[in-house]
Amino acid sequence: KLIFEFANDAMFLMYEDKFVEYNAKAIQFYGGDIKYIINHTPYDCSPAYQPDGAPSKEKALSKIKAALSGEPQFFEWQHQRSDGSTFNAEISLTRIESGRDYPFVLSIVRDITERKRNEEKIQEYQRHLEKLVQERTDALMQANVLLKAEIKERKKAEKRVKELYRQEKQHRRMLADELANREVFTRGWVHELKTPLASLIGCSELMLKTENGEINDRLAKQVYVSGIELSKR
Repeated sequence: KLIFEFANDAMFLMYEDKFVEYNAKAIQFYGGDIKYIINHTPYDCSPAYQPDGAPSKEKALSKIKAALSGEPQFFEWQHQRSDGSTFNAEISLTRIESGRDYPFVLSIVRDITERKRNEEKIQEYQRHLEKLVQERTDALMQANVLLKAEIKERKKAEKRVKELYRQEKQHRRMLADELANREVFTRGWVHELKTPLASLIGCSELMLKTENGEINDRLAKQVYVSGIELSKR
């Protein structure tokens, strides 16, 4: 009896589905109005529907029936005070033998509004952290995509540079070969030119030594000098 009266949780005795006994904490929990509790049912002191969408009356009767059959019940519930405000509670239902032809159900109601509020704050913070993690993950994934694209472009650029370098070496080699061929050709051409030139120089030199007149001497000298200059190249 003392435990019932001075418990820190609201306690009820129910006959079938109605409250028939209650402690002081129960009156406090439900707004201080005794008439709101006595001979009323748990679903009378609840909103029409529970947070999970279940009708309060159907769900309450199912829990009470299970308790009366000897199966203790422990669950969360949303109650409604006499002023219409709601609070979250943990409910314990246990069959109690009365020594009469019918049993009672002992209902213990613990207000967990503050705990639920804290849980909601924790869940909100967790959602916030998950959002931050997701945003960071998305940013890293995007950065990774950009990095891969940059690496791909760099590889392409390196390949182009290598190809240009290869082409440049090939062009240099071709130019060197062309210059070498031209040098060979030029030397051959000079050699071919100098062969008759030697004869021309010799003839002009002979003409200069022979009396052939002034005009012929001048022409022979001009041929000789030009031949000498050309042979020096």
